[in-house]
Amino acid sequence: MRKKPVLYILMEVKARELESRTLLALEAASRGFSVVIGNQSYIKPSIMLGRYPSGIYFDKSITRGKEEQLKTVVRNGYYLVSQDEEGGLLDKSYDQFLSVRSSPENVNLATSIFCWGRHDYESWTRNYPEAKSKIYCTGSPRTDFWRSDFQEYYKKDVDDIKYRFGSLVLISSNFAQANSHKTIEER
Repeated sequence: MRKKPVLYILMEVKARELESRTLLALEAASRGFSVVIGNQSYIKPSIMLGRYPSGIYFDKSITRGKEEQLKTVVRNGYYLVSQDEEGGLLDKSYDQFLSVRSSPENVNLATSIFCWGRHDYESWTRNYPEAKSKIYCTGSPRTDFWRSDFQEYYKKDVDDIKYRFGSLVLISSNFAQANSHKTIEER
């Protein structure tokens, strides 16, 4: 019997990532993968030490400054793949985002880089044209929950909110600039 490939899916922030990572894990399992999913502080140390069977290491980013860590992952026999959890949503431009959230060395180490959409993909391929063959416009499991076929998933929560508050406008933000623990002078 042929051994199933192993996909390691790490999570950093449960409230942000659990559902989308679980959706990714279910899809991978349906395609024949064995999947290990969990908190990165538990999984990553064993991968860094090469204690888990080799497989695909799905990282939430290939951010500048992670070069040594990602080299160790690859050196230990894992394929590095990534989809940035922030998806270019933090900065005014994708190019500015990539200047912080990637490095040529980390792009080189990656086997595949998955993009949220066309703008994300175009920025990655413009900034790393030599890596175009391993950059894919796939969408994001986080945004899959916005699709109409997932409407029922949050229906009870939506109905409860509507019942409690009536009509409302949701402004999605972490308000980091306006509600920071640092003063304006410190920032």
